[in-house]
Amino acid sequence: MDHFTYQSKDGQYFKLTPEMGKLALTPNQPIGYFTVIWMKMGELMLIVDELPVNLSPPMMTFFTPNQHVRFLNPEGDYIALQFNREFYCIFLNDHEVSCNGLIFYGSKGIPLLQLGKEDVHRFDLLNQVLLEEFAWRDNIQGEMLRVLLKRWIIMATRIYKMQDFHLSYNDSSIEIIRHFNMLVEEQFKTVHSVSEYANLLHKSPKTLAHLFKQNNQPNPLHIIHSRIALEAKRLLLHTDKTIKEVAYELGFENISSFSRLFKKVVGQSPQAYRVLHYKTGGLEK
Repeated sequence: MDHFTYQSKDGQYFKLTPEMGKLALTPNQPIGYFTVIWMKMGELMLIVDELPVNLSPPMMTFFTPNQHVRFLNPEGDYIALQFNREFYCIFLNDHEVSCNGLIFYGSKGIPLLQLGKEDVHRFDLLNQVLLEEFAWRDNIQGEMLRVLLKRWIIMATRIYKMQDFHLSYNDSSIEIIRHFNMLVEEQFKTVHSVSEYANLLHKSPKTLAHLFKQNNQPNPLHIIHSRIALEAKRLLLHTDKTIKEVAYELGFENISSFSRLFKKVVGQSPQAYRVLHYKTGGLEK
């Protein structure tokens, strides 16, 4: 068996692709699930939201359902965990280890964990327990799998905090940054201004900008614009929507304001970007 899957009648889904397995991804579509990839052997080259990512042992990384992930070489051996909100996120989990937690929405980039020897040993043991639990078929299997997944996420979050945030980071500030990133992911098609997000967070735009600068994060407006531009790239490359339709889908009332934002972030007009990537082959044709 190349993977182990738990599915319930109410839509809960959790899959473990064990070592030597190959994760199946649909081309040009979001990955669809919260996903953990842990490299065990070899090297794995990915394109994640148009950015190259190289994974080598014993690295671990995390993706949200809306991200686009494509394998350039599927030669590496890895373990993959995938789950949906119905399985894990609707349950009462601490904010740091929920679906909206640090390893999924708290990073300024793609989180890459470097595991030490003891970390590898702990995750190996946990992986073995997960494999054993998938062999059970009873009415409490889902709850046991959820407990084990939460342990995995807690262990990863602890490592991530030690590696990426260190002791100089203010936990309350990081919580605001994490919440901001989550809100942008949810509302970037309709909410475009820092002041609107600041209002949702009960902060002033000036306070928000200061928190991001203090924690070496890109400024809030850059994050908003980058997320809009990323979605625009996807629509331009992977759909036949007109530029006007793309602009409308992303919450712009006219093409000119959309085109100005796109060119500011990408360095090309939407039309030039589309033509160039179709002409050269780009990342996707």
